Amino acid sequence: MQTELDRWFVHEILVHEDALMRFLHRHWPHRDELHDLRQELYARLYEAAAKAVPAQPKAFLFASARHLMTDRLRRGKVVSIEPMGDFEPSHVLIDEVSPERWCGGRQALRRLSEAFEPIAGPLPRSGVAAAGRGVVAKGRGIAPGNQREDRGKAHR
Repeated sequence: MQTELDRWFVHEILVHEDALMRFLHRHWPHRDELHDLRQELYARLYEAAAKAVPAQPKAFLFASARHLMTDRLRRGKVVSIEPMGDFEPSHVLIDEVSPERWCGGRQALRRLSEAFEPIAGPLPRSGVAAAGRGVVAKGRGIAPGNQREDRGKAHR
């Protein structure tokens, strides 16, 4: 026994089947999926019409067809992030500072400091207090008053 919804579906939707198939054939690249696409579209339309019958069934049919094709294309572009096989551990180097590397870096800095010492003179080993700045300035041949100006130029 046909319900009112079944009669509506036959008289308003199925009459456009030829036009729908031409539309799908023209816009869908996978010819072997056309019949599946049509059946899925009919199921969607029937379910939607069970909730509320559309005022313009033909426009609803073709708009739903466009949306279904868009959904399928999006679903086809999804890339799986599942591993394809056994995952082997990669041989990526981990940037950890080993004791040997740390000591080697310290030795290189010491040698570099020793290489610059004849050019710049000995450098103070600890933080220089305000009173010590004058001593350092005198040892380097800088007048105590000019020390701040020289420091200011260095920061610019």
